[in-house]
Amino acid sequence: MKKISIFLIVPFLLFCYSTISAETRGVTKDTIKMGHITADTGPIAKDSQSITEGVRNYIRHINEEGGINNRKVELISEDSGYSIPRAMSAFKKLLYRDMVFTFFGPTSTGEATALLSQIAKEKVVTVPITAAETMSKPLKRYVFGASLSYEAAIRILFDYVMEDLKAKNPKIAIVYPDVEFGKVGRTEARIQAKIYGVELHEEILNMGSLEATSQVLSMKKYNPDFVILHHVIAPACIFLREARKFGLKTNFLTTITDTNLDTVTMAKEAARGAVGVNCFRSWYEDVPAVKKMREITLRFHPGTDKPYRSEYYTAGWIIATIFSEGMKRAGRDLTNETLLQAMETIKDFGGGGVTGPISYSPTDHRGHIYGMLYKADVEKGIVVAFGNWRKPLHP
Repeated sequence: MKKISIFLIVPFLLFCYSTISAETRGVTKDTIKMGHITADTGPIAKDSQSITEGVRNYIRHINEEGGINNRKVELISEDSGYSIPRAMSAFKKLLYRDMVFTFFGPTSTGEATALLSQIAKEKVVTVPITAAETMSKPLKRYVFGASLSYEAAIRILFDYVMEDLKAKNPKIAIVYPDVEFGKVGRTEARIQAKIYGVELHEEILNMGSLEATSQVLSMKKYNPDFVILHHVIAPACIFLREARKFGLKTNFLTTITDTNLDTVTMAKEAARGAVGVNCFRSWYEDVPAVKKMREITLRFHPGTDKPYRSEYYTAGWIIATIFSEGMKRAGRDLTNETLLQAMETIKDFGGGGVTGPISYSPTDHRGHIYGMLYKADVEKGIVVAFGNWRKPLHP
């Protein structure tokens, strides 16, 4: 009888062990829990709220379509307020208390950088909303980019000035905040200035600034031919308005954070002629996949077509699209490893034209290397795309 009992118990224990070991945190037979670290309060609240709306509406759409491989997505959000300590607390709460499977966010470069070691330790697939190349260079195994990097955007702007416009010995300046995201842009501008052999003037305009008089007067003294604004929207608009007020005559260029209809509507006449680069299509563009995005959104929120949603909304939509595509490819056997491997099979994926081509591989998780140039249309309060998708000449 003892021998019979042992023969019965051992297979049972092995079955239980295999069942337990097969469980994946945040995944059940009919749900997938996803964590989302936002910055819906604080200095970039408006931008983050647009991203959050895009993420939520796409996930709602996916769930209405039956979910991902017959699993509905449950999104659990925590607001960091653009604070590194709060972002770290949000990560721990979502992972250990809410037991989420994967992460969107966080939104800032500083927050994401602080969490990289925890992401690696917990082996949790994450799509940060920051666009700094430090997220993917060198390769971070569980981190995937979904936006053109700040660095690539600055490279494209230098290419535009030097190759498209054929500027001769231009004096170029950059305005940036003294935070991690700003320093990333400043460093790349220095590299590109050295590559092209041109002058570079730098001005720091901190987050939350209410005026930019000293920076504009310093810039006016330097008399640049081109000024790159690498900032969040509110301070960038303050700089544009102050530049107009004090008669700073120059050509303004914007990176992906400021190439946005919100910049035009807030800065108004001061944004006239500004050219920028972005990798996310605008809400109002006549592109089939953008039309579909509008139709789905307006079905959820009828009567809200205007004022137009910003390009940050499109960013949230495509970030959720990429994650969903990876989970679809992973199939029902959903773990962080199968999701990681599935994400690495994505090639030239653009959500039907909502963004430029996105590709991953086992050795490259950048995703985006293409951007498009946009020009401010002050009369319409929008930015208008021109040219084609392009990548930097000096990657």
